[in-house]
Amino acid sequence: MNDLNLNIKIADQPWELEKVCRLNHQTFSEEIPQHERTATGLLIDKFHSENQYIICLVDSEIVGMVALRNIRPFSLDSKLDHLDDY
Repeated sequence: MNDLNLNIKIADQPWELEKVCRLNHQTFSEEIPQHERTATGLLIDKFHSENQYIICLVDSEIVGMVALRNIRPFSLDSKLDHLDDY
């Protein structure tokens, strides 16, 4: 198994938040086409200013990310009827 130097932290640096938006674009505009591609290569979550991002870094590359937010509505509220039933 590879010995990766994983660093898990709260994204709190401007360059980390930019990379989060790049990862969002790559994932949700290119791989899973839920959103239109942008010329900037950035996809800024509609709740970005309220989100807390936990990122996993290898060196300066984000290899994983979780967005946390505890204020309704959630993104899934618009996608699933009766979200609270789940």
